[in-house]
Amino acid sequence: MNNRNPLAEYQKSKEKRHAFAVDQKSGCVAYKSNGTAVPLQDLSIDNVEFIGGRWRVQDMVTYNIRRISDRDIIIGEQIPCSDLMCFDYYRASRLVYNCYGPLTPKFDLVAACFVAGDKTYWAYGTSTTTAGATLAMRMCEEYKYLLRTFAQRRTKKKSR
Repeated sequence: MNNRNPLAEYQKSKEKRHAFAVDQKSGCVAYKSNGTAVPLQDLSIDNVEFIGGRWRVQDMVTYNIRRISDRDIIIGEQIPCSDLMCFDYYRASRLVYNCYGPLTPKFDLVAACFVAGDKTYWAYGTSTTTAGATLAMRMCEEYKYLLRTFAQRRTKKKSR
């Protein structure tokens, strides 16, 4: 699994391991999203979560997930764009879970990305405009001292 399901009852791995071992010995089953049941003995602890009073097999996903502005965002395909800010834009979706794992992404958002040296900056919005503006504001906040110094040097050169 990529991420732990936030709906899981056992968020601490020690509690989950204990409950899993007890239920495995008791002959309990885990339910798949298609409604079938599988014995816990045939499953790895990493592939199941205890949600809503039942063990549930989590659907495996291969999404590219990024943490952007304290929210998990699924990054999709790149959007071709000729932007003056030189940002890269991607289709994006919020990461939403049900008891079997992440739901199919809607890709109703846009994520903007900029690589500056060894650091990568991300922002998201409802369009390339809002994502780009959010990322530009974040970059201005990050580099405000550098921008101020550059602007002051330009002002001094013009006043001579």
